[in-house]
Amino acid sequence: MGDDAMEALAGFGELSPELRLLAACTRWPRSDARSQAIAAAAADPRIDWSRVAQAVERHRVAGFVHDGLAGAAATVPPQLLARLRDRALADSLANLGVVGEAVRLVRLLQVASIPVLVLKGPGLMKLAYGDLAIRHTNDLDLLVPVEAIIQAGEICERAGYTRIQPPIGAGEAELAGWLRWRKDFIYRHAVSSLPLELHFRPTISARLSQAIDLWRDPHEVVIQGGHSLPVPSLEALYPYLCLHGALCAWFRLKWLADIAALTADCSEARLVTLHAAAVAKGVGRASGQALLLVEAVFNRPLPADLKRSLAADRRTVRLARFAFRVLCDPRLPAQAPLRTGKIELAHLLLTDDWRIRREEILAWLIDWTLVFSLKLPKGLWFLYPVLRGPIWLWRQANRMRAPARRLPPDAR
Repeated sequence: MGDDAMEALAGFGELSPELRLLAACTRWPRSDARSQAIAAAAADPRIDWSRVAQAVERHRVAGFVHDGLAGAAATVPPQLLARLRDRALADSLANLGVVGEAVRLVRLLQVASIPVLVLKGPGLMKLAYGDLAIRHTNDLDLLVPVEAIIQAGEICERAGYTRIQPPIGAGEAELAGWLRWRKDFIYRHAVSSLPLELHFRPTISARLSQAIDLWRDPHEVVIQGGHSLPVPSLEALYPYLCLHGALCAWFRLKWLADIAALTADCSEARLVTLHAAAVAKGVGRASGQALLLVEAVFNRPLPADLKRSLAADRRTVRLARFAFRVLCDPRLPAQAPLRTGKIELAHLLLTDDWRIRREEILAWLIDWTLVFSLKLPKGLWFLYPVLRGPIWLWRQANRMRAPARRLPPDAR
C-alpha cells in the first residue's frame, strides 16, 4: 500500500477497554479465538465495569456480552453478570414476540397476494447468527411494493396496529407527498406496543432504492417450528445494511456486528465481489466504510487490493474515521452537540450522484410537522422547503430560551 493510503488510514484511534470487550463479545461465530479475545479484554486492568454496563445499553448488545463472558474464562463482577443475564433473557423473550408477529403479518399479507420481505429482525438474526435470541431487536421491518402500501397498511390495522406516521388524519395531498419523500409507514401494536415499519422502499431515494433492488432473488429462511420468512438475498441485503448503518454513522456496534457476521465465511474473492456489487448499486462508500470499520473494530484484515482501493477514496476514509468516532463516543448522537446535523451532512458524502443528493436534500427540506399542520394544497407544496429554514431558526431560538433539559434516549 502506498504512503498516501497508509496516511489516510492512520486516523483510526484505539478502542476503549470497555468497547474492546464488547467488540470481542460480538465477534461471530463462536470460536476459541473469540473466547481468548474476550478473556484478554476482560483481564485489562484499565477496564471499568460500570462503563461496560453503560456501553452494553448504549449499543444494545446484552445477549452477545452475556454469551461471551459466560463462555470465556473471565473474571466478571457477579452483579454485572446477573444483570446481563436478566437483560439477555428479556431481549430473547421479546425477540420471540417479534418473530411471532413477523410470521403472522407475512402470512396475512401473502393471503392477500401482497409480496412482502422481512428486512433485518428475525430474518437477519437467522442468516447472520443462526440464533433468534442473541441479537437485540425492538421492532419489525417489512417491505411491500409501493402500489400495495395502502392495502398492506389496512391489513396491519385490522391485525391490531395503529398508524403513527403519517397520521390518520393525513389528506390525499399529504399522503402523496409522503409516498414521494419518505420510505415507510410507522405503526404500533395496540397491546404489545411493538413498532412496525412498513416500508414501500428501502431508502428515501427512489433512484437508490431501485438500484439496491431488494426484490431480486429473494428466498425463504426457516425460522422455527417449520415456519419460514421471505428475506432478500445476501447480494441485496449486504448493500442495504451497509447503507442503513452509514446513514446512522454506525453509532450502534450491533449494526457493524451484523456486517461482520454476514461476511465472516466469505472468501477474499467473495468479499471483493460483494463490495464491487455495492459499488455498482451506488452504495460503494457505505460498503467501504463498513469494511474499514470491521477491520478496525474486529481486527479482521481486509484483502490487500481491496484495502488499497478503499484507501484511495478520501471520502470513504473520511466517512469511516467519522463513524469510528461516533461509534466510540459513549454518548448517543442526540446527546452530543451538533452530532445529528453532522451525520445528516455526511449523507451527502456517501454518493457523487447529484440526483441522489438532490433527493436527499429535498426530502430533508420538508418539515412534516408543518405539512400536517398547514395542509397546503398540492400546488403550493413548493413553500414547504422555503419555510423550513425560518421555522428551524425560530425553534432553535425557543430552545435556547427554554430551561436546559436532558435529551431523551435515542429512539433507534
